[in-house]
Amino acid sequence: MIGLIDTEGDRAEWTFPADPGAVRTARSAVRGQLRDWDLGALDDIATLLVSELVTNALRHATGPIGVRLVRPAHPGGVLLVEVSDPLPDPPRERVARPEDESGR
Repeated sequence: MIGLIDTEGDRAEWTFPADPGAVRTARSAVRGQLRDWDLGALDDIATLLVSELVTNALRHATGPIGVRLVRPAHPGGVLLVEVSDPLPDPPRERVARPEDESGR
């Protein structure tokens, strides 16, 4: 079940349970919000970013996953995309080897 926190004004926030369906639901929520804000040109890159980050949160965390978008303040500005999980520790940097399937 998606938990809609806020879609008022210049930001939109959701929480998603830590289950595999969260990735698809997060992509859909982001696409819909970008359409509502007339920022459809950012759809592909933003949904790819959200997909990757929510997938990482599912792999490494156990609690709810937060997604937040902040609309650019002016035309040509930057869309802020944030994904959070309940783990208190920051991610650890690691080096991917050529044979690794993830971590790049």
